[in-house]
Amino acid sequence: MGLGRDPEDVVTAIKLGADIFDCVVPTRMARNGTLYSGKLTSSFKFKSKFKKGRLNIGNKSFKKDFKAIEKNCDCYTCKTGFNRAYLHHLYKTKELLYYRLASIHNLKFMIKLCEEARSLILKI
Repeated sequence: MGLGRDPEDVVTAIKLGADIFDCVVPTRMARNGTLYSGKLTSSFKFKSKFKKGRLNIGNKSFKKDFKAIEKNCDCYTCKTGFNRAYLHHLYKTKELLYYRLASIHNLKFMIKLCEEARSLILKI
């Protein structure tokens, strides 16, 4: 399918009535250094500090960034305190732990995004 590469695209698809998305994209993107970041607003718009809601953890700018991937994220990776700098290090050294932590974050992010969309739809 290919749908689900960007969180923004998922929100657009939900608005158009889609309710099924590519199941491998969040983990594939994670393995390639992409972590999702952003949130759904009450007006059903996706907002993120990063282009298309994706941050590339391999970028040099994350080498000394000690913030969580996503503020207030309740995934294991963010909740346990794995920060962007450490994930950058793990990714650059091809440490296997990175792939698991990144996949956990991206999967939880997509689940939460869809849950938030569902709750907004139910309010209509």
